[in-house]
Amino acid sequence: MSTDVDDLQFSDFDPEDLDEISRLADDVEADTRLDVVDIEDYEPPHGIRLPASSPIQYNHISVQTVRAQSAEPEPPPADIAETAPEPDTRSPLERFRRPPKKALSVTDLVSPAWCELQYWYTLTRHGRKRRTPAMKQGTTVHQALEEEVHITVPVDTPTKEDGWGLRIWNVIQGIRTLRDNGCTRELEIWGTVGGEIVNGVIDELSYDCPDPNLEAKVDKQAGKKPVVPDLPERQTSIADFLAPASQQENGQSLEAALRPSQPMLKQKPIYVTDIKTRGSKTLPGLSAMRPAILQLHLYHHMLENLAQGNFALQQLAERYGFDTNAAFSDSFIAQVGSLNQEMSQSSNSSEDSLDILLKHNSLSSLWSFMLSEFRQTFLLPVESQAPTSTPQSVADLPAPEAQPTRLSPILTVEYLSATYEHRRGESTRQHSLGRKSFVFNSGYLKAYLEDSLNWWHGVREAKGVELQEAWKCRYCDFRDDCVWIHDRDRSAYQQAVDRKTMRSDPLSTKSEV
Repeated sequence: MSTDVDDLQFSDFDPEDLDEISRLADDVEADTRLDVVDIEDYEPPHGIRLPASSPIQYNHISVQTVRAQSAEPEPPPADIAETAPEPDTRSPLERFRRPPKKALSVTDLVSPAWCELQYWYTLTRHGRKRRTPAMKQGTTVHQALEEEVHITVPVDTPTKEDGWGLRIWNVIQGIRTLRDNGCTRELEIWGTVGGEIVNGVIDELSYDCPDPNLEAKVDKQAGKKPVVPDLPERQTSIADFLAPASQQENGQSLEAALRPSQPMLKQKPIYVTDIKTRGSKTLPGLSAMRPAILQLHLYHHMLENLAQGNFALQQLAERYGFDTNAAFSDSFIAQVGSLNQEMSQSSNSSEDSLDILLKHNSLSSLWSFMLSEFRQTFLLPVESQAPTSTPQSVADLPAPEAQPTRLSPILTVEYLSATYEHRRGESTRQHSLGRKSFVFNSGYLKAYLEDSLNWWHGVREAKGVELQEAWKCRYCDFRDDCVWIHDRDRSAYQQAVDRKTMRSDPLSTKSEV
């Protein structure tokens, strides 16, 4: 459908009407080419990470035109009720994300934030997002980013358990890379949302604060505990006064014994960053960033749960049908152990990779080891606190609170230029277009997920974009067939006609009353 107002031949409409129709039909932000690469659609790794034809779209208008110009009339159509297939009334979740198909991904949950109808059309017509040239270029950039941190070496996985063992082992290596080098990339994670298994891949975790000013504001609003001033020289604190004589003789007061060690005082926060590639040289607006913002929120939520041990391997085993207690194959252990041998000798790791795999020679054992790595990296030490009252029974004991983590609430999306050719040894950050940081908001994430899962579970139909975001339609592959666009255009046209009628003959309405 053409969007040129002149082609519509609405000669009876005044400029205001034409502007309104034109805005609704072809409203677009003038400064953007929204070729932001789509969010990850992760495939299982085929190697170990070491540190260092377009579908034909049915056009009903052209078919009707050909039929109308036929020399001989077509026979009447057969009974539609007998020939047309019955509509599939299953929910999107049942149709597209139940075995043997893959489980939900972070992409699945946040892509509808751009437009639910677009994602619905993508699933029903193509089954998945088609890879555009911009997406392929984005994959190249992401691979270059990963190679700045990891080296990927192919590994044979004879069994399904070996394949999952490789995925878990790569997570372990990624966590250790974060601790050793201060940054890791392409870290796979798992979790549940609304009872559904979800997996995703985090672009980057690091100890580098992306926005010190925002962090200072967050700390101020959080009301950090004021630092207790030092006591005057020779003045004894109440803790020192109550300390046993043996401690005083050994030169260590109760206050010093309870004080965290120096490394604990310098616990660095861990920041989550998502990286997008973009063809234009400007950053997108907030509405265009919404999927990325939600994506970062989900990563933060899933990381918290993994660090707290709130996701069980058995959930993955039931979904994907593997044996958590089956031993890894000898060839898998030999490959991974030998490839990691040199790297483990040069790192601070006190345990050889081969020894780890021999000790944790099953998915259940290796998963437990992975969770211990999460706890070591992400959990803050627990500060013991005296109870506020004396419990009278076990039932009166307070429930243990979740242990705080080092995850910073500051979430960042960074945009890199996708128009350059990456050169080995060159940092991709030299081509950064800019970044935007946000603060994690659990209420924002919960409200979105509840509404999104209602669509996935078939409680409601897919929705189009809001009217103020109709500029997104210009870049949509399904624009010509979109029900929402056609309904919007008809409504806008009718409103313009009604306004024109009232202005041309205002007395007609009064006479009818």
